[in-house]
Amino acid sequence: MEVAEKFLFLQGNVSVSLRNMMVFLREKGHNAMICNTKWDSSSGVTVYNYNFIDMIQSNSSLWQSMYFVDIDFIAQFEIAQLTCKYSEIRSSLPSIFVGTVEELKRIV
Repeated sequence: MEVAEKFLFLQGNVSVSLRNMMVFLREKGHNAMICNTKWDSSSGVTVYNYNFIDMIQSNSSLWQSMYFVDIDFIAQFEIAQLTCKYSEIRSSLPSIFVGTVEELKRIV
């Protein structure tokens, strides 16, 4: 989490923030890469594009943990017509997510 906060001042440009964060994580010895997923419409136009960092932290040669780093996590839950209940649930989400697959599944 502290790594993500280090680059918050660049939030205006998510791609620059992600790149700087990935470089920082690699310098710390982690295997980190930027992942880009996109969904295309039937006409081939990209309708959604999502970028995050996938990081593998090695604590020993036998044990590895995979983490996802999303510096704008809460934005993934924006919808046009907010209800009071949805707004309440959304406000409980972290704005930045750094965690394992299991933690991400629990939140979603």
